[in-house]
Amino acid sequence: MWYQVHRDVALAVLGAATGLASIVLVFMGFLFATAGSFPSDTPNATIRKYERLARLGLVPVVLSCLVMLASFFWLFHSDDIPLLKAWAWGFPITTFVFVLYAIWAVFVL
Repeated sequence: MWYQVHRDVALAVLGAATGLASIVLVFMGFLFATAGSFPSDTPNATIRKYERLARLGLVPVVLSCLVMLASFFWLFHSDDIPLLKAWAWGFPITTFVFVLYAIWAVFVL
């Protein structure tokens, strides 16, 4: 019984972590495209601000990928408690980092 419940949650976490990573990747692409489309007389500080914010997006993307891997591998090795803890604790942490990144991006831009 406990495996069935945890399996359903692991599948939900796998999908949600994939969604978070996708959202950030699209936003990073938008930021890089915006930085590249500025006219040549745009101050370098402005361009660097967009590029730095885009690169910082790698943090939630990498965390999401780690959570995805942990939940995916746990589906095949359900007796592995460290994998269970990795995705069970990793997803809330990843979500928190994602929200912090989103808030910071709003105030920086």
